[in-house]
Amino acid sequence: MPDSKHPPLLQGITQWPHWRNVGIYVLLLAIAFVMVFPLLWLLSTSFKGPTENLLANPPQLLPQQPTLDNYRQVWQSNPFGQYFLNSTVVAVLTVAANLLLCSLAAYPLVRLSFLGRDALLAVIVATIMIPFQVVMIPLYILAVNWGLRNSYLGLVLPYLASAFGIFLMRQAFQGVPKELEEAARMDGCSDLGIWWNVML
Repeated sequence: MPDSKHPPLLQGITQWPHWRNVGIYVLLLAIAFVMVFPLLWLLSTSFKGPTENLLANPPQLLPQQPTLDNYRQVWQSNPFGQYFLNSTVVAVLTVAANLLLCSLAAYPLVRLSFLGRDALLAVIVATIMIPFQVVMIPLYILAVNWGLRNSYLGLVLPYLASAFGIFLMRQAFQGVPKELEEAARMDGCSDLGIWWNVML
């Protein structure tokens, strides 16, 4: 009589020999080790001093004389604090601008009916297929001509909005029930109020 706890298709899996499960786990651990070993080697090498042979045979994973001089030297020779600050400022401004502008562009494409809406959406989605390498040099030339080189604005301005962001926000807005929008409209919300209070 078949076991009621396991469907017939799963009974063969649950009745595998124990050694077969062990073999699968060993194989997975071996694959994981191959993937992680370069990172471990990189981390270990960063703690090795200048007197240690990095190409020793056999290889030595653990440093003989661990030191933090490598990190100290790199941190002192390069302004990593400024690098981290630049990345943080650009990321925060870009995400905030994309959330605001892309959602503003996506809301009419979902809830408002106007002539050419589907064609406009098709054009926006089609621009996603344009590789970044095609527009990279024109964007740089434009930033130089506008005097935005070596500035936060030069990094943020080209990415204030994106076709992918508009498409992503549109897909998210489609999942919002229309009943919420109708309830907000009955409470006196305008389209802008619905976008801000309901959609976001």
